[in-house]
Amino acid sequence: MAVQNRGEHDPDQYWIGRALRITHVYDKPGTVGRVRYDKGDVEVEVEWFQRDISGGEERRIFKAWAADEEAGDAGPEEGRVYTFNSTELRMLHVEMVLVPPVGGVPLATVQPASVRPPARGAARKARETISGLLYRKQPVAALPPAQLWEITAGSESLILLWCCR
Repeated sequence: MAVQNRGEHDPDQYWIGRALRITHVYDKPGTVGRVRYDKGDVEVEVEWFQRDISGGEERRIFKAWAADEEAGDAGPEEGRVYTFNSTELRMLHVEMVLVPPVGGVPLATVQPASVRPPARGAARKARETISGLLYRKQPVAALPPAQLWEITAGSESLILLWCCR
């Protein structure tokens, strides 16, 4: 979903998130802090995404919101529930396409032992006769890259159209 950004210091006109649940339905108009609610408005719990720099100038590539020390963003606070007012909702079904990872097989994927060729004679004999010198090596793998999603140009056009009305 896309939510209009009403922040004064953020250049982005909208934010992308995944609605998790409705936390409150307002039965009368009022305000909570700087947020105004009308009768029938709902407060929605959300999991936010943040823009990824790999998106270039179009800024249509997103990843799950996490800490980013270079940008000065501490990320989501543990245990805090993030919500928004339904009057800021601009698009419910944002079309997002999975961006495939760069490269080939992930580093953590290894060939099963049943497919490997049998050990050569010298290696087998060494394992049988020498104990304590050979050990099983602990595999080390890099952390997987953050999953990236790209919103389509059509979805962004509709979001911007509805944000600027």
